[in-house]
Amino acid sequence: MTALAYAWERLPLIALFAGSYVVYRLSAATLATDAIVWWGLRKARGRATRVFFYLIAGTAALSFFLPNAVAVLAVLPVLKVLQADFADQGADPRQATTVLTLSVIYGANIGGLGSLLGSPANLLLVAALDFLKVPGREQLTFASWFAWSLPLVAVFVLAGWLVAGWLAAPRALRSIRLPAPPRSCSRATRRQMAALKLGGAYLGVSVLLSLAAELGLLPGAAQQILALAALGGLVWLACVRTDGGEPALLPWPAFGQGLPLRGLAMIGVVTALALAVEATPAGELLAAAAGRLDLAGLPPVLLYLVLCLAAIFLSEPLSNTLVATLLFGLAFAAATAEGLAPLPLLVAISAASNCAFMTPIATPSSALAFGEMRGTRLRVMLGCGLVLNLFGALILSLWLPLALPLLYGR
Repeated sequence: MTALAYAWERLPLIALFAGSYVVYRLSAATLATDAIVWWGLRKARGRATRVFFYLIAGTAALSFFLPNAVAVLAVLPVLKVLQADFADQGADPRQATTVLTLSVIYGANIGGLGSLLGSPANLLLVAALDFLKVPGREQLTFASWFAWSLPLVAVFVLAGWLVAGWLAAPRALRSIRLPAPPRSCSRATRRQMAALKLGGAYLGVSVLLSLAAELGLLPGAAQQILALAALGGLVWLACVRTDGGEPALLPWPAFGQGLPLRGLAMIGVVTALALAVEATPAGELLAAAAGRLDLAGLPPVLLYLVLCLAAIFLSEPLSNTLVATLLFGLAFAAATAEGLAPLPLLVAISAASNCAFMTPIATPSSALAFGEMRGTRLRVMLGCGLVLNLFGALILSLWLPLALPLLYGR
């Protein structure tokens, strides 16, 4: 397949990633994400445990449609305010900072699990599926990902809240009542509402197009054409259209600001490393090692438990993007040798690699939050992250063998 033919085949997904970047810049330029987070914190009514819950749930929701590192960037200004509020109420600064940081890290990583757009590891999964020519890869869509991930996200949000808001937070911190945020913080302006409606409409249309394609309702090139039309409409409404003499919601000078160059460079390096491993004797050694694994003889729950534990705990010292990329090739070779469907196994690896909660280097979003929130206690992060890692491996190994084969083949 030529590069042009490949780009055309993947055009709906490429357009969706491009559109998600426009939505991110749109929400950042209008501060719409700030309004969403402050609205959630007003719902907490000053109760510390509720504040931690809304931080986790809100950051996870943002990470559905924005890269999880970008979601952390959007929440950081709010964290700084909350950090000062806890200090004003007499809280131990390091305790409060630690729980706030863990709440955002957990929410961002959980959101990365919940959406095809949420994490660089998921983007690398799509590239690996195409590079390895995995059978059935066309079944992996924006909509089908939600079908198995949303129940997991709900369980993980609750688990993350229990770990961060109760296990990591001492009783004295949980009993603090914070002042309610000013109503003006959570009341969206007219431009913010317009940005939220436009971004929501675009993402809703993308989900509908994905569902229609899965149901075979879009013949020929209809999906590609409609995906381009949706992206073009988003750009026109956000960057060109003006209202009553006011500037566009996303002026062109603001369009390119905040481009995650370091993240893109990291993805390029990891992809190059994976290609290098594949092209060298190391790739043959990995394939030979995979061929000796008796995966077909393992019960499904145990098979997924082994894969999830490997993806989670190797990600802690090595970063989830590198680990996922290396494990994709290993699992594909092993599954092919054993006559198993490789697609569900690769999806499970990508999902599990987003569930590494112990160390600051496990995911880009963890590194960003830990680096910005000085005073976070690493010992608490390691201990609480271990608890959440083990829970995550267990719940993934119980759910994924049921859900993924139904969607992507056995």
